[in-house]
Amino acid sequence: MKPLLFTMGGAGNNFYQLNFLHKKYGEDFFISEIFYNQKLQSILGHTIKKPLLNLPEEKKCNFFIFLMYLFIFLNDLILMKTLSKSLFTLFDTTNFKMESIFKPKIFFGYFQSSRFEPFHCHFNSKIFLDKSYMPKKDKLVMHLRGGDYLDAYNSKSIKTNMPLPTIDWYKKAIETALDRDCSINKIKIITDDKDFAESFCKELFDSFDLDYFIVSESFDSDLWTLMSARKIIIYNSTFALMAAESNKFLDLAVISHYMENKSISLDLKNKSSFI
Repeated sequence: MKPLLFTMGGAGNNFYQLNFLHKKYGEDFFISEIFYNQKLQSILGHTIKKPLLNLPEEKKCNFFIFLMYLFIFLNDLILMKTLSKSLFTLFDTTNFKMESIFKPKIFFGYFQSSRFEPFHCHFNSKIFLDKSYMPKKDKLVMHLRGGDYLDAYNSKSIKTNMPLPTIDWYKKAIETALDRDCSINKIKIITDDKDFAESFCKELFDSFDLDYFIVSESFDSDLWTLMSARKIIIYNSTFALMAAESNKFLDLAVISHYMENKSISLDLKNKSSFI
């Protein structure tokens, strides 16, 4: 009986989940999108799950096998809620983390915690990205998150559990990067919402004598750009954090204090400034 991964969250979350299962089982596991399909993702404004779009159909278990997995999962969910026990499901969500009594056959959660081995923060670009793309090694790249986060920002929503972006935070982040390298004269911007980035950056860069370029073209090019920069500015984004973890050229990551509570490798922490 192959292990089954219930996918959830945006693209960054999917990368962590798939990496965890790939590291543990190679190609020998199933995937189910029942809890987070592409239509729901589009409604919520999350980044499209590029990793799953390229995976072969045989990675998805057939209907009858899936019903068996679902029965096991629902029983474990009831046990977890009532007795704090799980027989075959490993849970790693924001609200609860629990190992199974027996060898796990179902994986439900984000798997960005070093609590569960193997914690694998470096994603496999050979599997997921277009290798023909040849990125430049930029001095500074800044990530601006849109989607569901932007909806919360525009409405000043209190429904999100994450702090929302501010001009002041990004000013401090840019100043931190400039203090490290005063030769920086331009910044590349990666975003999943160009309209928001244009209006946000117009106000932000009034305070700096710097050129900025919004260069987002595709999922692959955005990741390659983040993965090849010398310095990266990240507010609250698993997508950008994952790219920073996989960046072999990085010498500085400026990251929000909120992300400091996430599981971050020691190597990245040593290269980071949390503000």
